[in-house]
Amino acid sequence: MCLADVIKNIKKIERALHVTIAVREGGMKILGEAANVKSASRVFMELVNLSKRGNEITEQRVDYALDLAAKQKM
Repeated sequence: MCLADVIKNIKKIERALHVTIAVREGGMKILGEAANVKSASRVFMELVNLSKRGNEITEQRVDYALDLAAKQKM
């Protein structure tokens, strides 16, 4: 995955969940309303878990993680 794809996925998550994501020095900070920050954290945890199982993080997988977060919010 190239850097442009990573940035595109981060922007997609920001737009979908109304958060701001700052990535610096190997860390990440999610800013926004508490419920939205919690949802974004769930999305990233799901993506990390998928990656640990050897899955490539594609736009489709980001959409899947966003759908899961939306269902958990209900």
